[in-house]
Amino acid sequence: MRPRFNLLRGFWLAQDDGTLARLALRGDLRAQDELISRYYTRVYRVACGILCEHHSALDVAQNLFARLRRVLRHYDGRSALRSYLYRAAVNAALDELRRRKRRAETSQLPEALRAAADRGQKALEAAEVVRLALSEVPSRQRAAVVLRDIQGLGTEEAANALGITPSGLRTLLGEGRLRLKQVIEKRFPEFADWS
Repeated sequence: MRPRFNLLRGFWLAQDDGTLARLALRGDLRAQDELISRYYTRVYRVACGILCEHHSALDVAQNLFARLRRVLRHYDGRSALRSYLYRAAVNAALDELRRRKRRAETSQLPEALRAAADRGQKALEAAEVVRLALSEVPSRQRAAVVLRDIQGLGTEEAANALGITPSGLRTLLGEGRLRLKQVIEKRFPEFADWS
């Protein structure tokens, strides 16, 4: 692969993730900035898919990158940095779900459905339906569906991000897809035939 080069970011674009991680661990702020620019959006999307909420996903992504050096201390280089950051994002999002549960917050689904009904919408768009239905899928299954089906990660990479085997991922994915389909059929029958 030919290295990318940009006059403003120069040297940093041409570096691989492992090199940038080592430099960031040594306190190089430009290396940290490059890692953030490469992975912030991806980490946010993973968190948003799991949490089904924009603001909480922003908090997860910001907190993860705010403590990037601490996170990188545990990176051993056995897997791709991207997979490692996805795993950190999944863990942070699952921790947030556990905190929500402990605080006994109510589900966002009824509020979103009431808001949609109040606006007089006859049908929700498919992306919104999936987002709402995902909030009712158990968190580990939801993480598998988000990483594999929404983010498009390969089986190996998604399994690494969740810290499980590929066969474990396939099991979670199958259960998650089935649960998602059941929720959509129950709550959004007009989308039941949508795949």
